[in-house]
Amino acid sequence: MPQRFHFHLPRLLALVAVAEMMVYRLLVPVLRPPADVAPPGWHAALTYLGLFLYYFASAMALGVLAHQLWQLVKQKVENEQRSGLTDVLTWLLIPVAVVFLALSIWSIVTLPSARVTFLLEGSFVFAVVLLVLRELLTKGELGIRLGLLVLAMPLVFHYYAPFSVRYIGGEEALWNGLTDEVEAMGRWMVLLAALTIPYVLGARPFFLRAARLLPLLAAGFVGVFCAVLVRQDYIKAMELAQYGLGISFGSGAPSSLIALCLLALSAVAWTLVNTLSAPSEARRNIGVGLSLIVLGGYAFEWPLQYLLGIVGLITIAKARPELAAEEDQRITPTVPAIEDESWQQYLESVLRVLRSRSGADEAGMDKGAVITIAGEAGQSRSHFVFSRDEVTVKVTIERVSGAIVGVDVRCGDGDTTGPPIWTLHSKRASRLGIVHPSPPSCTGKEWKRKGEECLTRYRILDTASLSEKLLSESMVSRIQHQVRGWMAIWPEGSLRFQVYPGRGAPLDRPIPITALAFRTGQADPDDLLELLELLVEITSFARTAED
Repeated sequence: MPQRFHFHLPRLLALVAVAEMMVYRLLVPVLRPPADVAPPGWHAALTYLGLFLYYFASAMALGVLAHQLWQLVKQKVENEQRSGLTDVLTWLLIPVAVVFLALSIWSIVTLPSARVTFLLEGSFVFAVVLLVLRELLTKGELGIRLGLLVLAMPLVFHYYAPFSVRYIGGEEALWNGLTDEVEAMGRWMVLLAALTIPYVLGARPFFLRAARLLPLLAAGFVGVFCAVLVRQDYIKAMELAQYGLGISFGSGAPSSLIALCLLALSAVAWTLVNTLSAPSEARRNIGVGLSLIVLGGYAFEWPLQYLLGIVGLITIAKARPELAAEEDQRITPTVPAIEDESWQQYLESVLRVLRSRSGADEAGMDKGAVITIAGEAGQSRSHFVFSRDEVTVKVTIERVSGAIVGVDVRCGDGDTTGPPIWTLHSKRASRLGIVHPSPPSCTGKEWKRKGEECLTRYRILDTASLSEKLLSESMVSRIQHQVRGWMAIWPEGSLRFQVYPGRGAPLDRPIPITALAFRTGQADPDDLLELLELLVEITSFARTAED
């Protein structure tokens, strides 16, 4: 099975759910003749088509959910690292979701009793709560975690009414206005979620993607179309909202509330088009998950609506880990371009110093200089390799249209595909602007040393107790001076360092980009050379510590 096949299934489900909503939830009830008129043959055929789409979508949603749970089980079994509370929540989520799956099947193939319906709703809410808690406790993109929270709030809150009737207020709660209050509060939560998701789920960097024309046109079209529909036929507009999304405001809704609803619809339309048309594969999958939640609506009258909601949330959660890396690769360079001639001269000066310090044979550069590989759309990568103290160092510097977008240094030949045992991430000084990409996920606890003010700019995770031995006073001073971006150490003493100048990191460290781009002075390679020496020393220390 292809690696990303589990993401294709929710997309197919979304297409089938769109057809089911259009036919079964909108066309069939809207075009139904009055009760005293026999339905024509075409309407009967349309009803059968709607029923087929409903059961087909339900069966597909069951299959997609089962596949997602299987993928989750495989991931936890194959992952040898345990992450504490999040691991416990995952193992709780799986059986609860299986119970929900079984109750959904029972409710689809038979006429469920009130008890089965209550258990179905309860297992759905419990699974959603476990999923959201698990994601909130997992490191990664904060916006997606907040998005899952605001999307889950109305899905969970609706359960308060049947729970209260069954265990708190009894049947008297049905007569004292509890259900109406819960329904009204739920509508406000839906509006809050709709107005919030553009900021938490929209493609990143937000201020660059927010002005794209296609999402703005979609939001404007939906807002204007719905406003005209409400103006021309308010009753019909409320019927469509009730049938399609399960939301109704009655005949006496104030104009301010209607305007807020139109704004919320425009915000949802903008977010859907913004995410579904994003260049990032993971961001498009988030758009698919959001579309499934929207298609499920807020009525909760049929098992399909529960299934679409939970499949949508899981789809968003599964896309989150890959999101930062994919969108980081597509951020427009924010640093000035360097001419090829100046760039080549700078690299040659770096190599000359390395040769003079180590000798040509030891440095492993006795034959050539830098290898530069040109790619598409102005992309190029410059590579050079040297050895120092039995540590092989591979340096890769990526440029786009002459602008440096990333520096990657690998020390050692060990495997770096698994989780690292130690990471250091330089925090950005300001909460504004683009965040520097994070290191690979490390399951260790955050390490801090009391009284070390200079370490507050770094976030250090450690699973191998390296920090106390590695971070001596002199080493801390050198790291503070040289290291921006992130650094990670793997078993067997392999190290990787990455920095993206101008993106949550200084522009002129470790490469003097300003001097090279504008030729304002001598482009001194000392910063890059000192950084490489530091990384070699840390790698050697990590190997010694493991031995």
